[in-house]
Amino acid sequence: MTQGWRSFLSRELDVSVVRRGLAGSFLLGVALALNLGLLLLANEVLPLENYGIFYLGISMVNVMTAPSMVISLAFAHHSAQMRATGRHDEADAAFHRYFRRTLAVGLPAAAIVLAALLAVSAMDGPGRMAIAAIVVGIAFLSYLADTFRAHLIGCSRQFAVGLYLLGWTGARLTFGAAALLAAGTALAGLAGILVATLLLLAVSWRLVAPPAGAAAVSEEFGNVLHGRFLAWLAFLNLLPYVDLGIAYLILDKTAFGAYTAAATLPRAALLLAGPIIQTALPLALAGSGRGRQRVALRGWMATAFVTGLTGLSIAVTAHTAGDGRLLNGADTVAVAALCLSTLSASLLRYSATLDLANGRLTVTAGWAIGFFAVSAWCLIAPPATPADLAIRFAIAGTVLVGCHLALGAMWFRHKKRVTAEE
Repeated sequence: MTQGWRSFLSRELDVSVVRRGLAGSFLLGVALALNLGLLLLANEVLPLENYGIFYLGISMVNVMTAPSMVISLAFAHHSAQMRATGRHDEADAAFHRYFRRTLAVGLPAAAIVLAALLAVSAMDGPGRMAIAAIVVGIAFLSYLADTFRAHLIGCSRQFAVGLYLLGWTGARLTFGAAALLAAGTALAGLAGILVATLLLLAVSWRLVAPPAGAAAVSEEFGNVLHGRFLAWLAFLNLLPYVDLGIAYLILDKTAFGAYTAAATLPRAALLLAGPIIQTALPLALAGSGRGRQRVALRGWMATAFVTGLTGLSIAVTAHTAGDGRLLNGADTVAVAALCLSTLSASLLRYSATLDLANGRLTVTAGWAIGFFAVSAWCLIAPPATPADLAIRFAIAGTVLVGCHLALGAMWFRHKKRVTAEE
């Protein structure tokens, strides 16, 4: 039976790249819907103050696992290059070394992060400490699970990648929902996700991992694994969630739950914009001159279109439904402000990622300074309601995007003038 599943996962759905890509994209969409379904269920089952903790835990996992996207794509590219030249045994051996390295580096890194989170959460009691431990465990296991996804991408099995993500999110929904319905606590829901991820790893090792073989690996894959780059990337993906940290610090538990309820659907647009970065980043870096600028601009416009249209749909739906009807505790004004904030965060994240890949920190630094300034404002003069907090960050994000566009236009005119003079 195991061999049969291996054969199925190794098979291409169709010779057409377009059809395989569309099938993979469809399964990715279903996987994202399952992920969102777990949050919607938690919003219905948990009290607002408990839902806020659950959502914060999920967001922390997203932030901590952000570098995994770059690492897995780098390995997938490296594996695909080896397989294209017929070095399949060497690519299989490279996967096992990649998995062992992720395990060796991830364990001490997880221990350090866990120690820091336990020190912070100790003030809130043993319940928060247990949640912190589970969150770190989910993040660590997610890094290991991403190695199998990278292997499937490197083998050009788009349909299998979609099935893998579908199985991952389906297991999270099944075990997370069962725990939520049985115990009715954020701790139980997160523990269910931990069990689902652990089960996924066990199944993946049986069905997805290639034979170890005895081939020697002759080369490393890329230099994206430099600690400095990954540290900045993690910081970059932390910025869209700064408002959640501020909300946790200054709002009471019920108001914080209401803020996270309002953020649930708008923040989902960040996940939709992720594949655009994955597609545009290697194309932009591989190009030169106008070709690179053209790809970067098209990716920026695609991000604006996807995130903007999704945010507009969510805001209109929330306004039509009324306060608290779209999601338990969600204020329509806060939802609309968070949709605008998510749009600006998606655009800034896209530009900052390309900027970082080119060795620059200009956009990241500007974004960080702007958000830290509004965070200080909120700590000094706390907003009265969750909607007020959302509006402040929406204004800050819009101003930062406007400044980014203005500086970009000035640079483009300067470049055009210099080119004309030459």
